[in-house]
Amino acid sequence: MPTTPTDRDSDALRTRPSHVQHQGVEKLYLPESPIRRAAFNEQQTRDFEKYYRYQSLYDSFTRADSTTVGTTEDRSFRPWLEAVGNTEISTNTLRASVLDTGQAVVMTPLGHQEYLNATITARLNASVASAAIRFIFRASSANDCLIAEIVDADIAAANGELRLVKRVAGTLTTLKAVQFGAAVTGDADIRLTVIAAGPIIWLWAETDNSVAITHHDLVQYDTGTDTWTDILKSGVHVGFRFTTASNHPIYALAARTG
Repeated sequence: MPTTPTDRDSDALRTRPSHVQHQGVEKLYLPESPIRRAAFNEQQTRDFEKYYRYQSLYDSFTRADSTTVGTTEDRSFRPWLEAVGNTEISTNTLRASVLDTGQAVVMTPLGHQEYLNATITARLNASVASAAIRFIFRASSANDCLIAEIVDADIAAANGELRLVKRVAGTLTTLKAVQFGAAVTGDADIRLTVIAAGPIIWLWAETDNSVAITHHDLVQYDTGTDTWTDILKSGVHVGFRFTTASNHPIYALAARTG
């Protein structure tokens, strides 16, 4: 039934919208009454937009072996989409099973990525030729995205590199690369961190293993014509690109926007 505002409603008119958790995503709910809605000022509108943009996901790939990847294990249950080739769950890790045109790409929707913070843990099997870990973000497709990658010495002599790469219409271009201090030749558990703020990108790679990758960071890259183009602004997916099958398992991905 319609209600008439009274003095008792005055506090409600000034009440900020409530924050709730829904499927792992913090949202801000607008009041239902038109009178209350009219009480919103510009700052509250900006607050609403801020919280609406916030999205997060987590997946440790801890589930039964499967020829499909399924959904993220957080409450958002985001689907993993096999864009190229085939990927699978094997021994509680994400791996490529079948390559198509030399690659397998799997992605999941996260949301608008003007601001992004992502952490990936994975195994770099450098004893395998051309070892690499590749995380894709701001992806509108498998052919249009940014890629944070760690590659071994077979790919980037003499020691292997941490790289930021862009892919436009399928063409790969290395934007910036940092050589590791010594050759990456053994197997290593890697933690890769990606931070993006508009045109600015930072990358870090760390490991506790006895290989050369210890806090090697990629100095910020901030050429917006490479990292914040219209097509990248529209990219809402994150994921992984594999160029060898079965090797280099992904242990976990945690990511958030905003």
